[in-house]
Amino acid sequence: ADLLQENAIVCDIQTFTVERASNQWIGFLNTTEGSFLAVGDCNDPEYCKESKIDNLSFSNADVQCIDSHSGVLCGQCKPGYSITLGSSKCLQCSNNYLALLILFV
Repeated sequence: ADLLQENAIVCDIQTFTVERASNQWIGFLNTTEGSFLAVGDCNDPEYCKESKIDNLSFSNADVQCIDSHSGVLCGQCKPGYSITLGSSKCLQCSNNYLALLILFV
């Protein structure tokens, strides 16, 4: 059976949308053996957008991710972002921690 059918993924070429389960990620994985289409559950349900994605491009699979998440299964933060303590959100990195170091020196 087809990978997309097995995972109940619907591609609509009329509206340029892709519908999939809200916690699924779709993209190409590059390996030493070549590239292949992959479907998997996001690392955390809060990492991926709801089920309908407009204009999904496999060259930019990050459009499926929320809160500045990126990468395979939306499992990492975009460059310049980091997971915040006690949260699953990626926030922009800053040098504010340096002020704490200065206070304690």
